[in-house]
Amino acid sequence: MTITNEEHERHERDVSQEVRLAVLERDHYQCQVCGTTNQLQLHHWMFKSLGGSNEAANLVTVCAYDHTRIHARNIEIE
Repeated sequence: MTITNEEHERHERDVSQEVRLAVLERDHYQCQVCGTTNQLQLHHWMFKSLGGSNEAANLVTVCAYDHTRIHARNIEIE
């Protein structure tokens, strides 16, 4: 499933600041794929389009590069 930049930005805005900070802290402010601390974003384990929530348990910290790769199905995360 590909996601447009506009969709991603809308999904990011929908996550509360409190949840966003909790996820970033939990993930030690680093991408859970490559470990970088640059250009961090939140990825929904279960996509919003499939009914996924904005709860911390459904979010993981990834960098912009790996986020694009996840949505292009070039990599998977567990």
